[in-house]
Amino acid sequence: MSASIDWQAEFPALGSGRIHMNHCGISPITRRARQAMRDYADDAADRQGISNPRWYAAVADARAQAARLIGAGPAEIAFTKSTTHGLLIVANSIEWKPGDCIVVDERTFPSNWHAWKPLEERFGVRLLAWPERERAYETEDLSRLLAENDVRMVSVSSADFATGFQHDLGAVGRIARDAGALYCIDAIQSIGAVPVNVRDCQADFVSADGHKWMLGPEGCGFLFVRSESLDVLQPWLCGWLGRENFTRFSDQNLPPDPTARRFEEGALNHAGIHALGGSLSLFNEIGMETVRERLAGNVAILRKGMAALGWTSMSPQATENSCGITAFSHPEREPEKIVAALQKGGIVATSRRGWLRLAPHFYQPPEDMHRVLAAVAEAA
Repeated sequence: MSASIDWQAEFPALGSGRIHMNHCGISPITRRARQAMRDYADDAADRQGISNPRWYAAVADARAQAARLIGAGPAEIAFTKSTTHGLLIVANSIEWKPGDCIVVDERTFPSNWHAWKPLEERFGVRLLAWPERERAYETEDLSRLLAENDVRMVSVSSADFATGFQHDLGAVGRIARDAGALYCIDAIQSIGAVPVNVRDCQADFVSADGHKWMLGPEGCGFLFVRSESLDVLQPWLCGWLGRENFTRFSDQNLPPDPTARRFEEGALNHAGIHALGGSLSLFNEIGMETVRERLAGNVAILRKGMAALGWTSMSPQATENSCGITAFSHPEREPEKIVAALQKGGIVATSRRGWLRLAPHFYQPPEDMHRVLAAVAEAA
């Protein structure tokens, strides 16, 4: 644990009296995120809406923080409204040809399905499902799909939202690269939970919102576009702010900005971006290896305790194959009833696919995990 971090102060949720076990859903924000939003609101009210250079400095810092967190360059980061927004930018900025194929994981989150599905009717492309086997995905199946079809894009959810199964993103990237396919990642279930390096993944595009593991506000995320892949995308929505030298308001012939900022169409969500930047600065200070280690420790406590209570883990056992999500099944317990009982006791949890889903985070003390286990036992 970093001695320089005041954990109680930096994570207000620790003093709320509640225990949040749904970081794969919507998370409590950090103190830095809350303060950034307050500072922006105070500034906006005091200045009566006049744009402030500090706002743009905060945006630049947030862009740098996002880039640092995933091993990218600031010029490769565009701020978006959501993970879906980022995926839609990619899906609708490529010149598709009839017969092009797009591979997605079979049980991918809907954002990564519905971004691509309409392209079938519009352009005659085909959406192919990478089959799930025993709650996991085998790279051999992906290689076969690419060998047998004209695959233009591979797009995966980095981790399964129900089980926590985590793709070997680097292995997927190598397979896609060897086949000449583009590679897109919906990384909302990984960034902030485990280290993600876009260079190691060989990803062309990565989209994520900040409201899950990054502990930021809902409705603000970012899209990574590899600099070498930028020209693959013909900007679908390129407004005035996404133009080079956009402050030349009288020039109506400005080209798109030469960086990923070309995808930021108009007025920015300053409150959200400032807040997200605040949270990301905390992750960068602590370090993602520390985050992963502490999160894995909390998950291990839950798995051991739940097994003692008769629950079976439906998630990968190997740490490298799993993010912070852990799903549990019980032959005699109804997850929905357990979730409702936990809620009454101040513990936020969810159920997916008929399993109880628990998703702690790194900042929570081990004692909270034991409180959750005691509450599950009492609820049963």
